[in-house]
Amino acid sequence: MVGNWFEESVPVDQTASGPAGWPKSLAFVFDEVDPRVVRISIGGTVAPPGIWGIPADAPAPATVSVASGLVAYRLMYTESTTIQYGLMLVQLTATTGLGSLRGESAGRWPFTSAARVYRR
Repeated sequence: MVGNWFEESVPVDQTASGPAGWPKSLAFVFDEVDPRVVRISIGGTVAPPGIWGIPADAPAPATVSVASGLVAYRLMYTESTTIQYGLMLVQLTATTGLGSLRGESAGRWPFTSAARVYRR
């Protein structure tokens, strides 16, 4: 799951890497200063734009597969490992698709019609 993802409405062309695609992007990446730390970058479709951390005990995005099923990531402020911003649910539905929804608590599971589908 590591890498860049774009909401399914973004055309599969150079649009995705420009201003029209940025708000509809997600990225699961490693921190540039400390590559042991995972960051989730949200362009704005499923939550306000920002870069969030995840707890050290969260499933590593590099290990998430279709077999993992529904995975919840507590989005943590990057300045703190104790203050949670929200909850992001992800599920790899195929090797090229990802469903995602940000909710406030685990009580919002499973996905609703508000879920978004992302592609590489």
